[in-house]
Amino acid sequence: MDNPVTASFKWSAEELLTAQRIHMRHSPELRKFRRVRWTIVPMGILGGGFVLFIHGLRPDGVLGLLCVVAGISFLAVPLFVRRMTLRHYARRPDRDMVVSWEFYSDHISTKTQASSSAFEWRMILRVLQATEGFLLYPNDRIFHWVPTYAFRDVANVEAFTQLAKSMVQNYDLGA
Repeated sequence: MDNPVTASFKWSAEELLTAQRIHMRHSPELRKFRRVRWTIVPMGILGGGFVLFIHGLRPDGVLGLLCVVAGISFLAVPLFVRRMTLRHYARRPDRDMVVSWEFYSDHISTKTQASSSAFEWRMILRVLQATEGFLLYPNDRIFHWVPTYAFRDVANVEAFTQLAKSMVQNYDLGA
């Protein structure tokens, strides 16, 4: 068996938030949501504010109030997602554990103090490379996080990059 490319880091709430932020930034479904949010929300708030200004809180102005409240609620979605992510992390059995990855030419293995797993590269449908690290996707919604600093040096990052590009059909360079 050949020498693996290794990476190791301590799993933390900040790591999960970073990985989720990158996932959300590059997810096709969430890009559509963001586009809608930044076009409809301002129109809803401005239109609702205009209706409120014209009609006040009379019955025909309540629709304006609802538009303003709905727009502000849409703007608060990232805060709700962050809160849910932190609550999810607090319940994870692997929180605050060291995660070790080994990338071989024929398979990938990962270990923590409580678990270990091995799977073939064909189980990874997509790899997204960002400045902060790599997201390995077994499907569109689930991802594994490997931060760049988890590798020993730049040569290991490059070795992983070349291996992943050769093993995964969908390798994306995130901005």
